[in-house]
Amino acid sequence: MMWNFKTKLVLLMLLLLPLLTSLGFWQLSRYQEKLDLEAQLAARQQSVLHSPGTLRTLDDPRFYRLQAEGRYLDDQTFLLDNRIHQGRSGYHVITPFMTHGGQLMLVIRGWLAGSPDKTQIPMIPPIQGNNVLDGLAWQPAGKAFLLGEDHWSDSWPKVIQALDIQRMGEALEAVPEVWFMVLDEQQPGSLTRDFHPINMQPGKHLGYAIQWFLMALVMLGIGGYYLKTAGRTHDKGH
Repeated sequence: MMWNFKTKLVLLMLLLLPLLTSLGFWQLSRYQEKLDLEAQLAARQQSVLHSPGTLRTLDDPRFYRLQAEGRYLDDQTFLLDNRIHQGRSGYHVITPFMTHGGQLMLVIRGWLAGSPDKTQIPMIPPIQGNNVLDGLAWQPAGKAFLLGEDHWSDSWPKVIQALDIQRMGEALEAVPEVWFMVLDEQQPGSLTRDFHPINMQPGKHLGYAIQWFLMALVMLGIGGYYLKTAGRTHDKGH
C-alpha cells in the first residue's frame, strides 16, 4: 500500500515538474520583455515631438514625448470607471483635445475621486481656452476583460468601463488619433497623477520565475526522496 501511494505521489510530482519549469521560463521571458520595454521607454523620451501627426508613420507610437497646442473639447469628457488610487475608488478623466493642426487627441488627464456609492458624477474641473500640453503617447496592451456589456449614456460626461478608441471616436463623431496622450504633471487640465506605463516592473517577473524554479526543485527533491525510500521498502519486502 505504501509503495502504491508513494509511486502515485512521485508520478504526480513528475507531471507537475514540466508545468512549474514552463511557468518559470515564461516569467523569465516576461522579465526580458519588461527590460526591453524600459529601455524603449527611456530611449523614446530623449526628444519631444511637436507634431502629434508624426506618430502616424510609426508602427509603435508608445512612449514618445509630445507637445501639442490647441484646445480641450471640455464638454465631451469620458470617465473611466473603477480606477483605484491609494485605496479609494474613482475615475480616470479623458478629455478630447483638438490641436491647431487639426489632430484630435484623447488626453488622459489623471485620476478624480468618485462618490462612495457612485450615485453622483464628480464635478470635473473645467479647462478652456488655448493651451500647450506636454505628455506621453500611450496605447493599452490589449482589450480589457469585461464581465458584461459596457453601456454608455447618451449625455456627457460618459462613464465607461474600458478604453475603446474606435467607440470613443464614434461618440465624438470624429476620428481621434489611435493613441492616448497621458498628461504630465503640472499641465493645464491635469489631475492626480496615477499612470504607470509599465504595469509590472521587471524585478517582479524575475522574482516569480525564481519562485517557480524553486518549487520545481523542491518537487524534484521530494519526489527523489520518496522514490528512494519506496525502493528500499520494496527491497526489504523481498
